[in-house]
Amino acid sequence: MNRPNVICHMTVSRDGIATGPFLGTEGGERASRVYYEIHRRFRAGAYACGRVTMEESFTGGFLPDLSPFRGIRIPREDYIADRDTQFYCVAFDRRGRLGWKGPRIVDEDPGYGDAHIIEILTEQVSDAFLAYLRSIGVSYLFAGEDDIDVPYALEKLWMWFGIERLLLEGGPDLNTSFLRSGMIDTLSLVIAPLEAGETGKPLFDGNLADHFSLTETRRLEGDILWQQYRSLAVRKADLDQLAAQLEMAEEDVAIYYHIRSGAFEYLSESSSMDLTPEQAEEIRTSPDYVRLQGFGDPEERGIMEAFAETTGSGVCSAMLLGALRSGGTEAFRQELGSLSLYRAYYDFRYSRLKELAAKWCRDHGIPFEEEDRD
Repeated sequence: MNRPNVICHMTVSRDGIATGPFLGTEGGERASRVYYEIHRRFRAGAYACGRVTMEESFTGGFLPDLSPFRGIRIPREDYIADRDTQFYCVAFDRRGRLGWKGPRIVDEDPGYGDAHIIEILTEQVSDAFLAYLRSIGVSYLFAGEDDIDVPYALEKLWMWFGIERLLLEGGPDLNTSFLRSGMIDTLSLVIAPLEAGETGKPLFDGNLADHFSLTETRRLEGDILWQQYRSLAVRKADLDQLAAQLEMAEEDVAIYYHIRSGAFEYLSESSSMDLTPEQAEEIRTSPDYVRLQGFGDPEERGIMEAFAETTGSGVCSAMLLGALRSGGTEAFRQELGSLSLYRAYYDFRYSRLKELAAKWCRDHGIPFEEEDRD
């Protein structure tokens, strides 16, 4: 499953409280300013919050008039109002309660303003609310019948909008849903220099923070700390996806696999591949990225030779091997066509690519989905 890389970015007190009156104190407001600066620095393609946070930060509790839309029937299908925008606000709004006034966030902060709104809904939403969202140009995705399936929602965000990095900035309920689903890759905490006591809610519902390993701590102005944690969960790799990447590999492009999200990044010496030099260097040096290696011309020739030996015909085998040895891989492919063996060869080749992908996973300690065997 491809999905965005998820960074849970939050401001907390020293005793782990994420919401409450402490945010309105002088120390809390200083920490919040640092938090917003780091939010912008992440340059994520989207940020996500739950209904309560969205109401407090953006809609102000506005309730739209749905009466003009009563009686309209809307199918429970995803609605994409704008897929060309490069910046999105993702609202997890299970039953459809948020009162948006337009398709984009209105906010002076460039880290939030002008983001196209995507509602994540369940099938319990009303037809009138769906019709209202369509009328104002807000996109929406269905991710469950009664409750939101977080992995499914993330998969759709990748598929429909190409979102590669998402900042999770919700309350304890939404953050906990992501964590219990194994969908948080990095934890980014801006820690205010004060104790909140029992006046707010914690970062997660329950003692779940031991799912992470501390990777970096920075002391900032005003005794504010910024700590980053890496998820201890490594997802199982999909051999079909890895085999497909091997199949499309090009000599001048290095493919990197993110072991926590399953995403792929592509680096080339001749092209930026839409990444800044800093982003490319982060990928090359991060322990969360592993370069996908082990397939080139020697491996291609080895697969061709192995296929030739399994054709069941001495004549076909001799013709294929002769073409390979005299004219190389291109001559081999031409001989496949003359023998009507294209389909058989590429089925064989794909199975061998999956074997190479499995070996690569074992070599790098990456778990993968085992195929069922009778």
